[in-house]
Amino acid sequence: MDKKIILIGGSPCVGKSFIARSLSIEFKIPWFSTDGIRDFMREIAKPEEYPSLFYLLDKKPEDYLVDHTPIQVMEDQNKESFDVWKGVKAWIKTDYNWDSFIVEGVAVLPELIARDFGDYKDIKPVFLFNGNKDKVRETIYKRGLWGKPGELPDSVKDKEVEWVLVFNDWLKKEVEKYGFLAVEAESGVFDIKKLATLVGSRD
Repeated sequence: MDKKIILIGGSPCVGKSFIARSLSIEFKIPWFSTDGIRDFMREIAKPEEYPSLFYLLDKKPEDYLVDHTPIQVMEDQNKESFDVWKGVKAWIKTDYNWDSFIVEGVAVLPELIARDFGDYKDIKPVFLFNGNKDKVRETIYKRGLWGKPGELPDSVKDKEVEWVLVFNDWLKKEVEKYGFLAVEAESGVFDIKKLATLVGSRD
């Protein structure tokens, strides 16, 4: 494929990592997660300079999720994402060893891409959506989100489901607002070949 940086956004548990890994194999290019960039930033950044980067770090899900509405959780997550994006942006804009690569994560937000890379022709954003709420719930119950499976009671998992669905609906409006590519899973599953065609032609 021609030089291309693919940015994959979407709500938690939608399948961003799976898609990034699959496209990485399809295009033979590396992929990275904003979670990894966030964790690296936490090692070198000062909490007083990046407070939102550390705000959720020590929060206990069973306390935090119960005490906050889904919208409040989404807003806190987005504040963290804005700090994480500073690292993502700096990394993309510096000299890198790869002509093409993939970055996926919840920190990939339409507003930030439009603001910082709106005139970059080699950047291809795509946002994933899964309208199958039962599939989202099944995934969270099976693999966990803020805790490992079995660590949290169902009442807390239900709170996780609630904020993920709220974030999903909010993100859809943002993607439509900025005119980026949105791909909906068909019957809860993404078509890798179709996605590969949409984000860039294969070699």
